[in-house]
Amino acid sequence: MSNARQREYRNAACIAQSGLCIHCHRPMAVPTAEHLRPRRDEGKDNRHNIAAAGRSCNHARHAELHYAGLSASEYGWLRLLEIQPDFA
Repeated sequence: MSNARQREYRNAACIAQSGLCIHCHRPMAVPTAEHLRPRRDEGKDNRHNIAAAGRSCNHARHAELHYAGLSASEYGWLRLLEIQPDFA
């Protein structure tokens, strides 16, 4: 996918999400494109598979081994519980 297309999808997702991270639901200082279904699992590079995630959430999801294999929604719930322990 071209960088311009990825920016377009990320920006559209950012607007649709009211500027809130798909994972932690906090305002994003630096939005990034997050594949809801990873490309390694045959996720597509299209508008329906791209959400906006804050850079720190997106980086943590992909950098930490104990998050490997989690879907974006599974990671999102864990992230909410980490940053807002009284959420549950």
